[in-house]
Amino acid sequence: MKNERRRTETRRYADRGAKNSTYSYDNLARKYSLAEEKRYERRERIREKSEQNAKNSARPNVGLNSGIDFVAVVMLSLSIVCISVFGLQYLVVSSEITEVNKEVSTLNASYDALKNTNDEAYGAIDSSVDIGHVYEVAVGELGMVFPSDNQIVNYDYNEEGYVRQYTSVPE
Repeated sequence: MKNERRRTETRRYADRGAKNSTYSYDNLARKYSLAEEKRYERRERIREKSEQNAKNSARPNVGLNSGIDFVAVVMLSLSIVCISVFGLQYLVVSSEITEVNKEVSTLNASYDALKNTNDEAYGAIDSSVDIGHVYEVAVGELGMVFPSDNQIVNYDYNEEGYVRQYTSVPE
């Protein structure tokens, strides 16, 4: 199929100033179409714009203010200072948190040691006290007796507060 196509050579002569300054060397005559002409002009405008953009990007910006103004420099400097201050504050707070965490772990270790010591002392006291001996001394030597049913007074327990006794309990 490629071999069957006819080869067309098109040249553009821009310096002649004519609107349609293209020459086609071909053995076929084409019909003139307005739509085809518009497409061609659109392609030419796009090509010219891309060439112009390429020229503009290659040229230095002469006459244009390529630097940043004073306000932008001040704003940029302020933002850098703010970021630095906040960063330093973050580091200080982070180190304080680390120190507090170390102190908490040290206090937890000392609490556990004290609790173990307290539990051992409670166990030693609990094992040394003989309940039978306490009963014998209370009843035999001190004359204590268990209360009867009419001597026991029950109070409702309120979890929100505590009970204070301002007067003696009625008989």
